Amino acid sequence: MLILTTVACVVLSLFYDRKELALFALSGGFIAPFMVSTGNGNYIILFCYILLLNSGMLWLVFRKNWDIIGQVAFGCTQLIVWGWLLHSFTDEFVGGFVFLLLFFIQFHTLALAGHVVRNTKMTVAQTIFILCNNLSLFGGCLYVFRHYPVDLNGLLTILPALLNAVALVLVFRNRRTDPSLLYLLIACILTFITLAVPIQLKGNVITLFWSAEVVILLFLWLRSKKALFRVAMYSVLGLVVVSYLMDITGDYAFYFWYSDPALPVILNKYFITGVGLLAAFCVGYYLLKRQPCEQADCKRVLRIFSAGIFSMAFILPFNEINYQLCMRLPEDTGVAFEYIALWNFTAVYAGSILFLKRKAFRKNYQTYFVLLFAFVTIYTLFYLWGILPTTRYDIYLLHYLPTSWFWIHLISLPAIAYLFYVMGRICLKKKETVYNRYLLGLVILAVIIGTLETENLVIMVAGNADNYEDLLHAVSTFGYPILWGILAMGLMLAGLKKKDIRLRKIALFFFGFIICKFYLYDVWRMSQGGRIVSFVVLGLILLTVSFMQERIKKLMKEE
Repeated sequence: MLILTTVACVVLSLFYDRKELALFALSGGFIAPFMVSTGNGNYIILFCYILLLNSGMLWLVFRKNWDIIGQVAFGCTQLIVWGWLLHSFTDEFVGGFVFLLLFFIQFHTLALAGHVVRNTKMTVAQTIFILCNNLSLFGGCLYVFRHYPVDLNGLLTILPALLNAVALVLVFRNRRTDPSLLYLLIACILTFITLAVPIQLKGNVITLFWSAEVVILLFLWLRSKKALFRVAMYSVLGLVVVSYLMDITGDYAFYFWYSDPALPVILNKYFITGVGLLAAFCVGYYLLKRQPCEQADCKRVLRIFSAGIFSMAFILPFNEINYQLCMRLPEDTGVAFEYIALWNFTAVYAGSILFLKRKAFRKNYQTYFVLLFAFVTIYTLFYLWGILPTTRYDIYLLHYLPTSWFWIHLISLPAIAYLFYVMGRICLKKKETVYNRYLLGLVILAVIIGTLETENLVIMVAGNADNYEDLLHAVSTFGYPILWGILAMGLMLAGLKKKDIRLRKIALFFFGFIICKFYLYDVWRMSQGGRIVSFVVLGLILLTVSFMQERIKKLMKEE
């Protein structure tokens, strides 16, 4: 009787063309099984009845374009299905899965077929309908098989992607299909594939897969200009970064927690994963450069991929050097050499990036100048002044490592010299007070580097365990004043050539510092012969400076 009443209401709704009667019939149809229920809980009869009821109602939707009927039928079906899953489901794995699949196909067919046949534009309600149908199948399958003896979660996650792929192929043949529907189906496919990877796979494979997916989403966004793909790309890119950090924070980063044999050089899963991520950034950057990036979103994505390339180009070899040295060198004596290698790599990397991006640096030097100055300051004070002397002591006096290894620290000097050259040129061109201070700071840092490297050079050429301390004493007593005097004279010559009074002032400052140090400290530690030689050399330098000062006065009068 209830079924006949439902059929009568459907016929009346068609005769009077009133969807309100169809909604009344739909409500009665979904209430009917509960009104006649005997309490046996036969879900097969219940779900078969709902499939038949939905088929009739969906035919009504398709014929009369009453979308509200389909939406209400979907909502009622989901309430009944999930009510059964949460309260009555035990181990009906096959039955539960089959009915979930049938309900999904039923409503997915309604959404796609109705849209394609009517040739209408996608609406927000239709988009939400398709997404909810996919999520219901995904969540329901995971819930059904949560206690299944075999882990099928990865395959169950791939299932909605495959079904959406089939739907995409079918609707793609129709040229009148709204592109928004195609992009929505592609987004569903990529989303479930993205979820299936961490569910079924493990470790570095996840990072590599997501890296490839980022490139695919970027390509789809550039072709379609749909914000959906851009948001999805940002989301997957965030997952890639987190996944890569999780990969390298195992035995690759915290190597001292493990006693396993060292991984192969370069040909290990962590380095290869990093290369895959770097390749994804490079391909994405190439795709973006081929497109006219006039919009703010495109420029922002281009900057992100550019930053990703430079970041991975540094992180990838840095981690590999750090790991391989720490795993292969002696635990107590290899740390110092590790610092040398890492600081040299960092300096060479900074110099290389500055050389490659020198045009961009000249245009936006205000942004990067402070960072470069901070880097050379830390390099000078922390590395050259703090770490390197200790390493030199361990190598030449205690013989922890071969003395030839200490020469490796010279690799970073050309890169540091290039950084000083670029920043010095900018400081000389700018007349603002802040750049005068930067110029003075660069000169001081350059003098410190020259002083420390003079010590290192003397030790490398003639140093050993017997004369180590004597050589350092001789360099500090005789070498420092002569070296500083030569550097100050060089600044004076540069100031004369460029007619820059700032360089001449800095040169005079250093001359005053040399004289004070010499008379207040050094002269009391020298032998008689050493005092005579130092006085003669310092006197010649000062006479030369005096001559230069006279030349300055003459040139100024002539001008």
